[in-house]
Amino acid sequence: MNKYSEILSAEGVSCVELWKSMYTPDFEMEIIRGRMSQYSKDDWEILKLESCEVIYKFMTAYRSDLPYDSPDAMEAAEAHKDLIDKWFLPNTYGREVKQAHMAKLTELSGAFGSKKGFFDKFQEGLGEYVYQAIIHNAKIRMKPISSPRP
Repeated sequence: MNKYSEILSAEGVSCVELWKSMYTPDFEMEIIRGRMSQYSKDDWEILKLESCEVIYKFMTAYRSDLPYDSPDAMEAAEAHKDLIDKWFLPNTYGREVKQAHMAKLTELSGAFGSKKGFFDKFQEGLGEYVYQAIIHNAKIRMKPISSPRP
């Protein structure tokens, strides 16, 4: 058994489900599907392992009772952002925040027939932890937008 066994054995977990859980607009889903359709079998294995690593980082920080703004949680949030950028869509901190908010709203509304979010399938409460970590990571890393000078 490896450190990802628990993650890989979770029911109903797939990359497409993750994006649906974030209520991704149809035009973005088309881009994602087009990109994913070009992946080789090896690409899929790498994506699966990299996804597991991100989930594992969040789970480890959460189970260690580290706050969502701890260095370990921030590392997991940054790895999440980078994973999306590498495999799905160009990703910015602004997109990360938007997707995190949409995932939370989708979960609260019970869209897709479940009030249980993607990350809560691995551990109850993990979804809120991931949400808070992503929001905090974006806040500390985003460069402020300067207003034009008169």
